[in-house]
Amino acid sequence: MSIEELRERADTLRAEALALVDGPVGEVLREVFGAYEIAGSVALDLMVWRDIDLYVRAEATDADRLLAALPPLATALADAGQPVSRIAYRDEHLEPDPAFPGMPGLYLGISTAGGWKIDLWGWDSSRFDAQHQGHRDLAAALKDADRDLVLSLKDATRDRPDYSSVGVYEFVLAHAGTTIEDYERFRR
Repeated sequence: MSIEELRERADTLRAEALALVDGPVGEVLREVFGAYEIAGSVALDLMVWRDIDLYVRAEATDADRLLAALPPLATALADAGQPVSRIAYRDEHLEPDPAFPGMPGLYLGISTAGGWKIDLWGWDSSRFDAQHQGHRDLAAALKDADRDLVLSLKDATRDRPDYSSVGVYEFVLAHAGTTIEDYERFRR
């Protein structure tokens, strides 16, 4: 895929994501949680596939509230032409993710028949602020990064089992190279 095609796809995906989030999904999240934050590739304007990361404030005791958001979210997504095809739920207060043991939270993953993956992260008050600040810091660091390089590397590596957007961002921010081979050396 040419860099022009990658840019066009990124712009199209972001517009589609914002239409969902600023519309039906956002309405439900505001109703249930009062507010939400768009994070990840949508907020960073670095999209290569249909993936939306959202943060809400949710204490460990809010698991029922997070799960109660699922039916109205499913209805809103179906009404937007994106019926839910799969869901995943984790309470990492009960079983921490081994990759991030110090970051417990609630997680609701929604996949749609239209190919969207929506990751809704519920962080308690102290973790939410830390996650929010970490995302702002990443956005500031990436502001002057080579967007074309990020899009190219994310596109080239996204189907790999060990893929990580953060890994690509770290590589680009370290100015460790400009090719997939450089990226592989950096990872090793």
